[in-house]
Amino acid sequence: MEQITEQGNFDTSPEFFPITPNKLIIMSICTLGIYEIYWFYRNWKYLKIKKQLKISPFWRSIFSIIFCYSLFKHINNYAKEKGIEEHISQGSLAFAYIIITLSIRLPDPYWIVSIIAFLPLLSVQKLINQLNHFKLQIVINNKYSGWNIFGIISGIIIWGLIILGILMPENA
Repeated sequence: MEQITEQGNFDTSPEFFPITPNKLIIMSICTLGIYEIYWFYRNWKYLKIKKQLKISPFWRSIFSIIFCYSLFKHINNYAKEKGIEEHISQGSLAFAYIIITLSIRLPDPYWIVSIIAFLPLLSVQKLINQLNHFKLQIVINNKYSGWNIFGIISGIIIWGLIILGILMPENA
């Protein structure tokens, strides 16, 4: 199941960013979507290495609404190459991600819909986890680092302030 690299060593690196869907949900909500940029960055970085692409994972992550379809397509095609039978509908998922992400431009309090932009990413992450399990049979990252905990605590404080701001009357 492990692959041998050109140097003769076993390739034990994951195919793409290995996290649990629950961690993706929690981190996305608590960081108000900033974690999604990190998620895109990590997956573009894996793809750049695997396919030896001449791309900038940073910029593709910052402009994820432009490049999400391309990433989803790469992941879907990679899964097909590896013999994974389940596939994603990259066009539908990209469309949903773009529309939900752009909903941040809606007026108060409707912009809050944008916080569920992680939903289309869950199908992609499920396929990524299948790829990683197929190759390595590893446990997917479900641990929270110090930075993750910092993001969660900061997010809880920010969400508290957002909710307080929404609930307070304007003439107060």
